[in-house]
Amino acid sequence: MTQPVLVIVLILAWLQLSTPVMGTPSGESDYWNGDVPMMLGNAARTGQMPGPGPDPDHRLVMRWTGAMARQAISPPVVVNEILYVGGSPGWVGALDTASGEVIWQESTSAGILAAPVWHDGLLYVGTMDGTVIAFDARTGERAWTRQSGNSGLTSPLVTDDFVIVASQSSSVTSLDAKTGETLWSTPIAANVMTAPSYGEGKVYVGDRVGTIYALDAQTGSIDWRLPTSSAIEGAIALGDGTLYAGGARGVIAVTARTGKTIWRAPTSGHVTGSQAIVGSVVFTPISTGVIALNASTGKTVWGRPLGAAAAPPVVADGAVYVGGEDGYVYAIDASTGGLLWKSPVAAGVKNPAVVLEGTVYFTDNGGTVYALAAVEE
Repeated sequence: MTQPVLVIVLILAWLQLSTPVMGTPSGESDYWNGDVPMMLGNAARTGQMPGPGPDPDHRLVMRWTGAMARQAISPPVVVNEILYVGGSPGWVGALDTASGEVIWQESTSAGILAAPVWHDGLLYVGTMDGTVIAFDARTGERAWTRQSGNSGLTSPLVTDDFVIVASQSSSVTSLDAKTGETLWSTPIAANVMTAPSYGEGKVYVGDRVGTIYALDAQTGSIDWRLPTSSAIEGAIALGDGTLYAGGARGVIAVTARTGKTIWRAPTSGHVTGSQAIVGSVVFTPISTGVIALNASTGKTVWGRPLGAAAAPPVVADGAVYVGGEDGYVYAIDASTGGLLWKSPVAAGVKNPAVVLEGTVYFTDNGGTVYALAAVEE
């Protein structure tokens, strides 16, 4: 290779490496650094966790618990060894993951039942009265506050450029991530109870009458919509170009680009929340336990009955971690459905957990935060 050609090649390589990727969602880059900055691990809501979880061959112990509220509480997220969580009647806080000690706690105008999102040093929350707030994640100081005009906000989707929230007021709204100014707002036919999912420039949500929507993340325009047979429960998981959504009548797999149905799989109980997708398997919470479905065909791989309805599962290192309304947290073998362990807690669990560095972090329906680990005898 001649010297001028070599110089050109080196310059092009440098430009490719140094050019920033605009609009990267929280979770696509941070996840692999060992953090879980958003609910279900990433913007595609796949439920994949950094892990590892507690060693099933060792004795389980509660490293710490924190009674944060007497009412409902959000799922946690964990970044830089700090756990963030919100709750009713209106607060958000940061806890040290080593000790459970509160680092800071701030009041909000209404309850926070959806998970906060950490992105680029800010913590974003949506409240039940429609307020979106950006806090300094280290100090709890407010960066900005914006009333979205929509009540019952879901967990946000955050990128370098925008914050997208869905609401029970039948809309999806995008705000400027740095200022909180409204960029666009798109009406939806019915209440949206699902946190937005994101992939390849599209935002995906499902409403309470069972319609799945694909919206352009930059403009809010609806690319396609697909009516299904029942209300969409939980965030829609996106894996390898396919969306997986569930409701009272089972699970549906849809092509993300076009909205074409790939398969439908009826379930023995109604789907109770977001699903996890890892490799070729979809892990689905239902009213009687957890089932694993083949991602390509929808056929059942295994089923694991629990004592009650299952919370949205997450997966790390070959194990499925899921809470139950029966007041237990379970670890299940992802390949076979065999029970690895279960641990009792003070109340039912309906929120997805965070699994990293040998610990399962989760919240229960009574307002308590837990850090569950294992120790050698």
